[in-house]
Parts: sequence; structure tokens; C-alpha cells
Amino acid sequence: MSEIKYGLISTTDWNTITKTLDLVMESTDEVINTCEIGIYSGATSLAICEYIQTKSRKVNHIGIDNIKDGEPILHFPLNQKFIRGNSTEVYYKVEDNSQDLIFIDGDHSYIGVISDFFAYSSKVKNGGYLLFHDTGKHIKPLKDFQHGDKSNPDAYISVRNALASIGLFEDAGYDEISIAKMERRIGSLHYKFILIADVFDETNEAGGICVFKKLY
Repeated sequence: MSEIKYGLISTTDWNTITKTLDLVMESTDEVINTCEIGIYSGATSLAICEYIQTKSRKVNHIGIDNIKDGEPILHFPLNQKFIRGNSTEVYYKVEDNSQDLIFIDGDHSYIGVISDFFAYSSKVKNGGYLLFHDTGKHIKPLKDFQHGDKSNPDAYISVRNALASIGLFEDAGYDEISIAKMERRIGSLHYKFILIADVFDETNEAGGICVFKKLY
């Protein structure tokens, strides 16, 4: 197995992903199902697959991207499934209750993050994990314009603001992977998520990952 190159994310963020993958692999002996929304070059998807395989486990991975950033997808893992399109338009191609881990790293605008949450919450298995990238508390306003009106702060990286609006941070706040003591029902959904990790590297301009575990 070649040395893992984990793509356009920090070492801190990669460590958060691998710790969560370890939790997945500890909880099941079955094939691990993973999904990444917003794959860029495909390097992070490749690293996820390689990491799981280094543990002598099998993986089925799905990558979703509309390829509008123009980055060639040179590193996406062979024999895995790639879905081209806007994540909120192709969500139906991922089966409900099928994924052990979904890493959302696509549209970082306020409306994009909220849309991806509601489109993919049902795709995560009970006991599975939903991860969001670029959630660091240190990220400055008006960082990395996404789309829409440039005078709107939520048209830039607004992941944390979106997650707070959904209610995912209420009654929780943890900086290590450990089961949270407080549980929170998200709106009127029939799902319950708890925050188990909120990790970021202040030396980076962006980055950071929040990990939510789906209880049901």
C-alpha cells in the first residue's frame, strides 16, 4: 500500500476523519460504506479508501461532485462509485440508511450546508457519522466566496453558522471524539444526532471538522 496522501485538508482534519473511521470499524464487521460530497481532485476519497484497506477491511465509497471548480479528478479511487452532479440534485442516488460515514465538503455557503444536511441525513445509518468540513471557530468572515450575493456573509464559508441554525450545536460542545452526554432532537426530524467532535487547527485559515453521530 502506498503512503496515504489525504488531499486538500490539514493533518488535524485528517486525524479527525481517521479517528471517526476507527469508531466505524470498531462497531461493525461488515463492509464499510463511505461517501464524500465535494471531492475536488479525489485525493481525500482515495485516502479514506486506502486507510480502511490498511486495516484489512473492505470499503464501498461514493464520491459526489459537480466538477464546476474545473479541478481534474486524478486521484479518485478505482472501482468506487462517482456521481456527477449537484449534491442536492443527485441525493436520491444514495440509498437511505446505507452509509457508515458521510463527509460533507462541498458547497460551504449557509444555504448549501443546510440543503446538504437535509438531503443526506437519511442516508446515514443509525450509529453512523455525519462530518462537515471548514467548521473551525477561527475562520474569519467573508472567507472564500462560494456563490450568490458577495455582500451577503452567508455566501462565503458559513458552515458553522448553518449547523448552529439547524440546532446541531445546542447542548453540546466537545473537542475530542467521545460520546456526548447531551442528546438533541433536530427540529421535527425523526433523526437524532449528537456532536462528538469539534476539532480545528488555528494555524490554518480555514479547515476544522465537526463530527455528529446519528442515534436514530
